[in-house]
Order: sequence, then C-alpha cells, then structure tokens
Amino acid sequence: MFRTLMVTVVLLCLIYPGTVMAADASRITHAVLLAGGIGFQIAGAQLEKQAQESYDTYLHTGLPSEMQRLTDEYDRKHLQSVIFSKTGVGMIGLAVFLALTEQFRPVKNVEFSFQPREFRIAFHLARR
Repeated sequence: MFRTLMVTVVLLCLIYPGTVMAADASRITHAVLLAGGIGFQIAGAQLEKQAQESYDTYLHTGLPSEMQRLTDEYDRKHLQSVIFSKTGVGMIGLAVFLALTEQFRPVKNVEFSFQPREFRIAFHLARR
C-alpha cells in the first residue's frame, strides 16, 4: 500500500509538474511537508510498538512454527517502522530546507518611511 502511494505521488509530480509549482506559489508546500513528516514519524512509532509486541509474544511462545511466524512479523514491522520514520525525517528536513531557501529570494519592492517627529523608521520588504 505504502509503495503504491509513493509511486503514485512521484508519477503525479513527474506528469504534472505544474501542481508542484502551484503548491509552492500558495505556500502550502511547507505546511503539507511538515504535517506529512510528523504523520510519518507517528506511524513509524506505532509500527515499532507493534513490532515490539510481536517480539514479546515470540519470547513467550514455545512452538517452532509460531516462533518463525512471529520472527517474520517482527522483521517486517520493524523494517516498515524504519522506512516510515526515515521518510518522516526526510519530509521534515525538506520542509525546513524549502523554508530556508525561500528566504534567499531577491526582494522586489522596498519601502522606507522616516518620521522624525515620532522617532520612527520603518522598512517594508516585499518578495512577491
């Protein structure tokens, strides 16, 4: 399921590159990446908890066939939890990176106001 979802997202980004640009223009990209990264981190923690439960059950069972099934289940869930956690870290890192690189865009409009009687100086920088 997860693999199918990731392949679909990648294909949509390749086929419709305008969707990525539209999302960036509306400044939703950072929030979506951050929320998705946190969601993947939570999912990874839940899968790790399930893997630990499988391992605890494995330690208390005595049937060889059941032990093999539980070992396989632990390995599968542990691998899934690692994948989800690392994907979450990557998405959070990408959100931070995009937010930082957005700060380096050139300023298009600078307004300066000076009011000597009120001892006030103001700058307004517009990037878009």
